[in-house]
Amino acid sequence: MVENCAVYVTTSTSSFDNASISARYGTTVRRCSIPNVASAGVFAAGNAPVEDCQISQCARGVAASQFAGGITLIEGNEFNDCTGTAIDLPARKRMVIGNRLRGNAANINANANANVVLGEVVVCGPGTLPAAAANPTASLVW
Repeated sequence: MVENCAVYVTTSTSSFDNASISARYGTTVRRCSIPNVASAGVFAAGNAPVEDCQISQCARGVAASQFAGGITLIEGNEFNDCTGTAIDLPARKRMVIGNRLRGNAANINANANANVVLGEVVVCGPGTLPAAAANPTASLVW
């Protein structure tokens, strides 16, 4: 578990899973403050929950793995002013519940074979929620 942490500026953008916090295979990330990251604030592989974090001014807020199975829970987070996508979900099963999305370039990206359940999401600012999946093989449930 990674809990009650503050992560500051990183600059590397060398790979998809490069992030301030790389949570893999059940590692929970909870109540962390992650500002100003050039890649992803949190990379979540497998069923690594990301809960109650404040993620701001990152290229991507949470990037979820396209490889590992399980269900990734992204719940109760605040995403502010991300320059790219606040929640990037390439594939597999995801639960996105109770997040606040403000001023992001894009809020949620669901790619091929993503099965995403969205609930209680609050959006303020220029980024919108997708009316349909970004990829025809993705499934979004509101």
